[in-house]
Amino acid sequence: MKKTKWLMSIGLLVLLGGVIGAEPIDKTPTDRGSLVKLKAEGRQIVTADAEKKPVVLRGVVFTSGVWFYTNENPSAASLANVRFMQSEADIRRISRWGANVITFYMNYYWFENEEGYQFMDQVLDWCRRANVYIIPSLTVYPIGGLRGGREFFASPEARDQLNRFWAQFANRYRGRPEIAGYDILNEPMGTSVSDIVDYQQKLIDTIRKADPETIIFIEPMWGNPKDFKIIRRPNLVYNAHYYEPFYFTSQGWPWMYSGGVPTGLSYPDTQGEMIAELKPTNGKNGSYLPLIRPGTYDWQPYTVTEKAPPKTEYAYLKLFSNGDSGATLWFDQVEYSIDGSPYQLLPNGSFEERNPVSNDPLLWEQYQAGKGFLYRTDALAKDGKYSICIQNPSGWSHFGNYHEYGWLGTLSAIRIAPGQKLSIRFWVKGKNVSANKNGLILYFCRAQKEVYTKAEMERDMKRLLISFSERNNIPIFIGEFTPPIQGKRPDIIDYICDAVGYWNDRHISWTFYHYRDVGEWYMGIYNGPMGVPTEKCREDTELRKTLQGLFIY
Repeated sequence: MKKTKWLMSIGLLVLLGGVIGAEPIDKTPTDRGSLVKLKAEGRQIVTADAEKKPVVLRGVVFTSGVWFYTNENPSAASLANVRFMQSEADIRRISRWGANVITFYMNYYWFENEEGYQFMDQVLDWCRRANVYIIPSLTVYPIGGLRGGREFFASPEARDQLNRFWAQFANRYRGRPEIAGYDILNEPMGTSVSDIVDYQQKLIDTIRKADPETIIFIEPMWGNPKDFKIIRRPNLVYNAHYYEPFYFTSQGWPWMYSGGVPTGLSYPDTQGEMIAELKPTNGKNGSYLPLIRPGTYDWQPYTVTEKAPPKTEYAYLKLFSNGDSGATLWFDQVEYSIDGSPYQLLPNGSFEERNPVSNDPLLWEQYQAGKGFLYRTDALAKDGKYSICIQNPSGWSHFGNYHEYGWLGTLSAIRIAPGQKLSIRFWVKGKNVSANKNGLILYFCRAQKEVYTKAEMERDMKRLLISFSERNNIPIFIGEFTPPIQGKRPDIIDYICDAVGYWNDRHISWTFYHYRDVGEWYMGIYNGPMGVPTEKCREDTELRKTLQGLFIY
């Protein structure tokens, strides 16, 4: 379809208007012809028959309730608790939109008995009847939980368990034409890139003994295309989770940078306000200040003052304990002053606001190496109700108001100019505190900003996706992408149209993240309470109609 027709289709769908709640379901059978097995050939996905007809997969992600899983409460993501997240009506609904695939997230623990396989049998039957392909994606790993993590990759037992699972899964479902491919590890993390690739090769070889024909989807660490590595095996598709630029796509998400990325960002950004990176101006390790006094004592104030170096725009801090294993420290009332102005509270410097997706304080991330405990507590506080606590840390532990792996959370930052004097005041209550092991690290940094329009988007996609595909003659699949639903409009809709338009023009397959959310509405076409079917959920009608236009491109 020419691009003009594609834009007309989106415009028509949006003009049709919408209502709150899922659109009605037409229960008459779909008619797109029967599904056939697929395979990867060169840079394309094609039918695995004599015709070798190119196939472009376009659809949505069904998260299937896997994000309810926690290591403390794994049963929250049991089959009994997540069945409401999908039904045959949901599969038929997206088929009517013009979608032809779902990525379907799975929990390893569903399959510890036959019930999980019977559930999967049912989902596959739904897809076949609706003429929709499915990509089963293993998201909850044995032992490690979501995405595996260090616990999984450090455990030979867990690795063997997952290897046996994929052997059994592939043996049971080989030959099923509705399975577009197996996504063997969703966003693997917790070890090195090379270790992930080595383990993926082992899983591929195991699956091929049971099923030599079905495509296998390969994800890099965290799904990030920057970490793509080629695996010398046939019939693979490389699965990228595309969230560039991250400052735009992560705005307002409480699980990213501890909720510190502001909302209301523009796309296209022609003014050069998009932050690509924050770079330190006082050294990558900051100013290390182990100033907290030894002993046991009630609340005491501490103050530090530093001059902002040249080019500085922002300041951040960490409250730390460097392996003071017998100590317990409570921190509260973190305030700042610039050039002697009256002290004011740091954003959530009293720790009263909780991150809605964890028990941590909003805008603060925590890190722990070794044993011990870090937590937000209402057991005591200098002012208000809450404080934060570091208890019996055997190794380095801290609370920081920036994210350890990327300084993009500018909501928590202190804005400051070069040459200005920054004073930080905070309160500490200590028990069995040692000398020279606890204190504050102060970081100054500058922002590297850039214009970000459709041209920069296409530049990044060429660099991260197309070049890898062309260089290795392999197909790319975009397994996840979304801007934040609470972002500014029409900006997030423009972002979706530009991104998907680029992929559609180049016949790149994709699935939008995601079909429905539960609780706070951060992403997803639908949102509703636990246990409620999609028909009774709220619908983002503008988003749904935009995607419909892109499905029928």
